Amino acid sequence: GGYSSMEHNFFNWPACGLWCHLAKCLVACVFLSMVSASGDVLVRGYEPSALPIMGSIARRLWSKWPHKQILPQVSIEVFYKTNCPHCFAFLSQSLLPLIQARLPGDRVQITLLPFLESGEPRSLLDCLSLPDCSAVLPHLCGLQSSMPPPAPADSLALLRGVRFATCNLAATFNSSSHGTRSVERCAKEASLPWDDMYACLGKPHTLGGEQAFGILVTPEDYSNSIRRVVKRFRDAGYSTTVGMPWVFLNGQHLACGGPLCEGLRTPHGDVAFGQPSSLLDLVCSVLQPRPASCSKVTPGTQGTAVQTVRPKPECENCAAFGSFRGPSQQQQQRCRMQVVQ
Repeated sequence: GGYSSMEHNFFNWPACGLWCHLAKCLVACVFLSMVSASGDVLVRGYEPSALPIMGSIARRLWSKWPHKQILPQVSIEVFYKTNCPHCFAFLSQSLLPLIQARLPGDRVQITLLPFLESGEPRSLLDCLSLPDCSAVLPHLCGLQSSMPPPAPADSLALLRGVRFATCNLAATFNSSSHGTRSVERCAKEASLPWDDMYACLGKPHTLGGEQAFGILVTPEDYSNSIRRVVKRFRDAGYSTTVGMPWVFLNGQHLACGGPLCEGLRTPHGDVAFGQPSSLLDLVCSVLQPRPASCSKVTPGTQGTAVQTVRPKPECENCAAFGSFRGPSQQQQQRCRMQVVQ
């Protein structure tokens, strides 16, 4: 309560001149120094999980600070299931090459999240008892350094998170089972600090701890993005089941699989492009002026004329978006208390 009140008063000072802004910067520096010192005490005196808590506070402070917001030219949103072969193919053959191209992060931003189909877990123990929920937690830990979404396309944290997700999908897409060894191996392959992953996953290796569950129930880290995409589907008139992965380019739903995106996805069927293209090629076609990292991009293979096809029937690569409701108010409040303490 006291923290929230101070934060509100500090970031809502009336407009003033140059000297007043300089004074505000000085006060901000002193305050952040106090936060940093408090973080040092927490880290030395308690658990490693204090580091992510201080990081959450710093992100909240930065989001409140008045600064000019520059909207990116390209917004990419990708939602996937942790046991979906098509999702593995898309992440490894489309999304990973896009991020490896190092497109300018101030012009291209990416949201990548695993989708929790079973809906709102009542608690961490409830989540761990549900195969799809427990499988989501390691992915959230792998992506934690790039949260809250979206992340710049040239973010090293995002690149590592996508590498981890791709590796973990390769180990689990045939079933919902997952194990500590595969998670640790994938963290190593993705160059993710194991200490951070260990703290997020819990002690002993439960493949999901309080920190991982905290990410799941934090609206700005997870559920806000999920709610938006679910609302988008409902408003567009989709049925409750939509094929995965869900890929959006500037809000347009793409029909993508493997290395190519073949068209736009609608509630009435897929409208094919005249020529299938890679996600990287589609993004580069939007960016003006074209960055140097797009110079080696070549269009996808020649396709057929524009045509409309009916949606495929329900399959293991589909997700029922209607079941997701997000965390309860009680869970959100508990998470806020945990972050501020």
